Amino acid sequence: MTMEQYDHRKPGSVGSSRIRGEWMIKYWDELELYQIARDYYDFIIFQKAYWREMVMSYKGIKIFDICDPDWLDNRPVVEMIEHCDAVVTSSERLAEQIRLFDVDDKPVVCIPDRIDFDWSHPIKMKHEGRIKSVVWFGYSSSNSILDKAVNSLKKRGIKLTVISDKSYRDADAFYKYDSDTVNAHIVRHDALLMPSYTNETYRHQFKSNNKTVQAWALKMPVITNSEDFDKWDDPVARQKEVDDKFKLAQDFYDVRQSVVEYKNLINLIKERQVK
Repeated sequence: MTMEQYDHRKPGSVGSSRIRGEWMIKYWDELELYQIARDYYDFIIFQKAYWREMVMSYKGIKIFDICDPDWLDNRPVVEMIEHCDAVVTSSERLAEQIRLFDVDDKPVVCIPDRIDFDWSHPIKMKHEGRIKSVVWFGYSSSNSILDKAVNSLKKRGIKLTVISDKSYRDADAFYKYDSDTVNAHIVRHDALLMPSYTNETYRHQFKSNNKTVQAWALKMPVITNSEDFDKWDDPVARQKEVDDKFKLAQDFYDVRQSVVEYKNLINLIKERQVK
């Protein structure tokens, strides 16, 4: 049961439901989106789906999958945990925080956001010349992070493109976010801009690295600070960086690895229930 499904969001509009739901379903034959007509499931994963009635009444294995500090928005996080057999988070920092809640001895594990490489295309095959344009993508509620990068971009003569649900005032170009076209827009540029969240809000410390991983899978370098501009301005260095990171993404961030980790967790829950 994904957040997108439970909250009746527009199909394709919730990134976490795609990354932590649909992509796993694709590589897990026994997994499907929740169907109301089904009489019984062996387990249900509640992916940011705060379905209190079901989580309290369902008798099978229940896993709460959380990727944001939703307690800050007064969502019933603790209540969901109380009625589930395990908690899965998208970042280790989020797992650490959840363990501070009253979770008894329930497993709290981090299964990171990963990539479906079939979706991750087109790939930027060759980097040439100095950095002339960068791209940022994400929800407009986070685009204030761009404010501290704008002056540096202007001084360097670098253009900024923003891909989001709403435009950003200082962007040179804007595209409405669409999961079907976002990658094609990203690879038109020389690098992905991702200013560091250091000293930003409490909420930001729980973010996963899914944007970074997406960039790696597209062979795009990630710029977080002014030093990165200097490092990746050289196309040879930039090409080596993206080739290395692409291999890293393949080795550690293929969504099929998440399927394996989820199956292992379910087996652990079954073993604990038998004892």
